[in-house]
Amino acid sequence: MSSLLATKVKLGLVASLRSTGRQSDWSQFSAAELTAKRLQLLGELLPDAARVAVMVSPATVANTEATLRDIEAAGPTFGLQFQVFKADTSREIDASFESMRREPPNALFVAA
Repeated sequence: MSSLLATKVKLGLVASLRSTGRQSDWSQFSAAELTAKRLQLLGELLPDAARVAVMVSPATVANTEATLRDIEAAGPTFGLQFQVFKADTSREIDASFESMRREPPNALFVAA
């Protein structure tokens, strides 16, 4: 049994460790589904959160574009507004955190 499947059960993405016979139980979920689930969990852990800083890597263009598209699509469902920080280098990361210090978000969403 994979730890990925056990994690999916814990997150509520799969009903149980037993296969329901559907291929999707054992395959990876789409990035959009996982992003929406992460935002849902964020809302459950921090119900008063409204402003979320999102840190993405501009070096991974396709992944960054997909993440930004997914959070923009799912955000209104959870009443969230996003401030995006694109950072790859330590200097860019430091600048992003400095900006967050001046205008603190309620949460930080780090894209892979």
